[in-house]
Amino acid sequence: MKILIIDETTLGQALYFSKLEEIRELNHSYADCDIQLCEPDNYFEKIDEVDIVLLGSCLGDDARSISTRIKALKPEMQIIMFVPDYQYSAGAFQVGYSCGARKVLSDNCNTIDLLQELIASSVELHKIGKKSECKVIVGLSPTGGLGLTSFIAAAGDLLSTYGKRVLIWDLDIQSKDLSRALMAPQGLSVHIDRWLENRSSFTKASFQEALFPLAENASLLLPPATMGSGMEFISRANGIELAEDIINHARNHYDVILIDAGGLIGTAQGMLLRMASEVLMIVGKCPLTVSATDSFLTFTERLLRGNPNLKFLPTSAAYDCAYLREQFDPEGDIYSESAWQLPHLPFDSLASGWAGKGKTLYSLGNDDVRYALETICRSLQLLDTRARVGAEDVMSNRILSQNLLDRSLRKMARRVRETVSVFVPTRYRTIEIREEDIKTTKILLKKRAEEDKLMSESSRVLSADIKNETLAYSKKPESSAKTYSIFEAKRERTGKIKAAS
Repeated sequence: MKILIIDETTLGQALYFSKLEEIRELNHSYADCDIQLCEPDNYFEKIDEVDIVLLGSCLGDDARSISTRIKALKPEMQIIMFVPDYQYSAGAFQVGYSCGARKVLSDNCNTIDLLQELIASSVELHKIGKKSECKVIVGLSPTGGLGLTSFIAAAGDLLSTYGKRVLIWDLDIQSKDLSRALMAPQGLSVHIDRWLENRSSFTKASFQEALFPLAENASLLLPPATMGSGMEFISRANGIELAEDIINHARNHYDVILIDAGGLIGTAQGMLLRMASEVLMIVGKCPLTVSATDSFLTFTERLLRGNPNLKFLPTSAAYDCAYLREQFDPEGDIYSESAWQLPHLPFDSLASGWAGKGKTLYSLGNDDVRYALETICRSLQLLDTRARVGAEDVMSNRILSQNLLDRSLRKMARRVRETVSVFVPTRYRTIEIREEDIKTTKILLKKRAEEDKLMSESSRVLSADIKNETLAYSKKPESSAKTYSIFEAKRERTGKIKAAS
């Protein structure tokens, strides 16, 4: 977020800057916000670069005219107006709202009041589409082996392929399957231990050092190093606050945060569910996993029962959402209708061994698996439902499964435009399609189609000629007939066809 402070005096600018510095310490969401200072004479040069404008009290009556001009230039601009304490009254509110300010505050206002307005402004920018909203997806699994780790890794692969900035967070403190499957160095886990010991050591620089780069726009954050620090992280107050700071900080740098929480139970679970945009409950492919899920939902009833963000993700066609609905909510009065909308994730035996190979279920999976992953991500609103320049045709064979152009584009994209991501050592594959590649492919396909048509026509003529010659030979008297083989005639005709082509 970018904030512009406009005031007549340097002292006034410093006053509001100090308030924003206090907010940075209170909330890590604003730790990286860009703060700019300017005088009323040159704010036009910076107005296009910022999201929020703070008008200082030293501007006096000029604050009204400045606010009106800014609103005329950028109607979506969020403006907060400050006034001296002796002017903080209904009259000041009326003036501020009439010229487009969203809030009028006094110079001695509480920092929390300013923070509240900044959060409200940020939400408003999200609503009107001027600022992208970070999606936080929390995956839960009542027991291991249901496919949660595979889905989180594959979704990260898919989203990064589509250009999304993705943070994958392994919070399964017991098995650390996700970190091991992506071959992340376990030594990076010590960073969270250090943050637990000293909260002030959590900074932007230390956060970047703790990340394991998966691709140019995807990173992995490992769980705490030891079981003791892991339990402290998910159950004690300082750990919960640290987890909240991590999510708030990551929201400023990523489009999607994917959290593998496994069977996490504790105080941290409530915090994660509260901050999650969507909660995924993975359900496996046998009756025992269904009963385990039922027990897990019962145990966490206070947190999950009636949660509007909860969605069930089955990994078996036999236990799809229709079946799960009959088991968990037969009356339809516990969970929302959206909880049962996701398709099942198909099983691919060849892709199931992705762990430790530098690939994922998405990069190794067949067309059905890829199509299901894309459908799930679109249902969770992690991907735009509109097709992007050939990307959907390339990544999902279901769109034009029998179309020669689609298959050729996909092959050419992988052969010509395939780029290896910055994986150390894991590699995700990113497919990019350029307009000239598509035009070139269409020309080649058109030429190939013409050649195929010519060969088909020639073969038809050849078959007719051979048939006529065979009939003519059969009508000749046996005594005068030459020893003439049908196969010799076929070879002669084939030679002529090849010479012509």
